[in-house]
Amino acid sequence: MTPDTTHSPAPASFPLVSTANVPTQRAARYGKQLVTHMAHKVTGEWNEETASGYLLFDREGPAVGRFDVSAMPSALILELRTTPERADHLEHVAGIHLARFGVRDALTISWRRTDGSAGTTQGPLTSADIEAHAHAKKAAHEAAREAGQAEYHRGLGPAGHLSTAHATLDRARTRAGTHQSTHDDARNNRARSSVGPANPSIPHAILRRPHTAPPQKPRNFNVLTQNVETLSGELHATLKRDAQSREHRTSYWDPERRRRRPCTS
Repeated sequence: MTPDTTHSPAPASFPLVSTANVPTQRAARYGKQLVTHMAHKVTGEWNEETASGYLLFDREGPAVGRFDVSAMPSALILELRTTPERADHLEHVAGIHLARFGVRDALTISWRRTDGSAGTTQGPLTSADIEAHAHAKKAAHEAAREAGQAEYHRGLGPAGHLSTAHATLDRARTRAGTHQSTHDDARNNRARSSVGPANPSIPHAILRRPHTAPPQKPRNFNVLTQNVETLSGELHATLKRDAQSREHRTSYWDPERRRRRPCTS
């Protein structure tokens, strides 16, 4: 099937044509996902009405290949036009992206070339393959970032670091000088306001005295101990008197026996 090019630029003249027929019941979904994802880095567009799209591999300048996608009811038709020396790379770029998107359906992309040479194959992939690719991509990003930082520090060199330190010190001194001058101006203003004008309007005004806390008397812990002992003795005497009072109320004096006897009635 010839891809619809109504809404896309005219096909470029490339000597090699490579095609792939990918059986799937979700051809339109995978085709749209593939084109819209790769169109973030190269020129491309997906047409909802015709269920087809295209990509121009022009990331590094002039287009080195054209990729057309057409969604059929039970298959996704891929067509790549490029040069023989770039065929392997572009087949892999387009095919591996589609294989990752269709990992649940185990999509397999097998390319056939019109010049009779052997095409490449991508997929089917597993969840482990997708996870390994994500880890490798993350590691590559971290390595590139560390390499960029190392290159930046090497470009600075000792003189660059020293000049940066001097600039930081100069900025700190400027801020400190500004703060000190502001502090001196405020102190001079307070001194002038405390002296007052030559003819004050309120001669009986009294300046506020600074608040100072009165000194505290040191505590004598021996006195505290004596107070506790005194309170304990008074409590003991009170309890003894209460016991004697209860005894007098519940007993009487027997003159014959010369002692107090409990009341029986």
